Amino acid sequence: MPLAFARPFLTCALLLSVLSSPVWSGEASASQPDQPPLLAGYWEVVTAPNFPGIPMPMLPRTERYCITAEQIAQGTMRLMLFASCRLQGSAWQGKHLPLVIGCPELTPPPKTEGELSAAGKSFTARATVVTGGDETPHHFHYHHTGRWLGEHCPEEIRRPQLPAATP
Repeated sequence: MPLAFARPFLTCALLLSVLSSPVWSGEASASQPDQPPLLAGYWEVVTAPNFPGIPMPMLPRTERYCITAEQIAQGTMRLMLFASCRLQGSAWQGKHLPLVIGCPELTPPPKTEGELSAAGKSFTARATVVTGGDETPHHFHYHHTGRWLGEHCPEEIRRPQLPAATP
């Protein structure tokens, strides 16, 4: 009788041990390579700027461009930011990328901060650029959402268009 009583508990324990294994729980095994936080390829990125103190709100802007595996690894993807500001590269922390923003043409150098959160075929990012120094700070906020459109970039995106020759 004690064995018949213990059988449902043993069955439940066995089932739980199988379901908690790496294969069933979705955990990657040590032999599988790490997946990049974003997929390389053709992306659509919507940027919504917010500039407090400016009377007319800025409309979101949509751009489509290619992001390479090298840009993803180095954290130098293209994002619309203030004037001459660009991403300088940073190390991924899991699925998050601290945005290191450089604005070499602005004096005094602005204060910047931001973060990109990746999900393979999509991302969100926020960035802030504060210009004008401590006496007259001007805040420029950017919110980005990106979605992966595919692995291959259209030919016109991959090759820069040259202006037509003048006669």
